[in-house]
Amino acid sequence: MRSRYSAYVLGDAQYINRTWDETTRPSLQSLRASFKTKETPEFISLKIVSTSEGEIDDDTGTVEFIASYGGDINKPQSLHENSYFRRNKGRWVYLKAL
Repeated sequence: MRSRYSAYVLGDAQYINRTWDETTRPSLQSLRASFKTKETPEFISLKIVSTSEGEIDDDTGTVEFIASYGGDINKPQSLHENSYFRRNKGRWVYLKAL
């Protein structure tokens, strides 16, 4: 989760694409386009609220997080999400928001 957040901050569409499950991910082209059109907000901070499963013997897991964003640090907005991940070929990939 933290690495995907960092990729959003940096605008690294390729990393986001690579860590998104192939059954639910948008095209790399559309991810790149979203960064060029400023559809992706300017992120300020990430707070992990909770996790469930996602341990070494698990095949799935969830991460609840709050990502703050916005140009005005005095009035940030936030994205509060429960993300569902699964292990694919030994690597964790984002599947969907719950």
